[in-house]
Amino acid sequence: MDHNAKSFQEIVNDLKPGMVAVVGVPSDENSTFMRGAALAPSRIREALHSDATNLCAENGLDLGAESRWQDLGDLELAGGTASLEQIKTAIGCLLKRDVYVVALGGDHAITYPILK
Repeated sequence: MDHNAKSFQEIVNDLKPGMVAVVGVPSDENSTFMRGAALAPSRIREALHSDATNLCAENGLDLGAESRWQDLGDLELAGGTASLEQIKTAIGCLLKRDVYVVALGGDHAITYPILK
């Protein structure tokens, strides 16, 4: 997560209530079969910004031009059980700001810390 060398907390502090924060959760350590889910955040963004699609909602709102829609990049996860705590903490920081969260990616294990 680069955002001009700002820390995650600094980026979160800039968010206003009602904004939508998109955050990638690139983790596939807990996949029971194959790896690859960690690539999902970048692949989803690639699809969202391809020439074959657009970010327009059904009501005509262009999320690509909407300042309330903020892509925060991917979480930098340490690995192991520490990653689950990092996910929980990051999502919790966003929710405390009354920000809507769209989490991209990851294997099935990221769901619990996101919901917690």
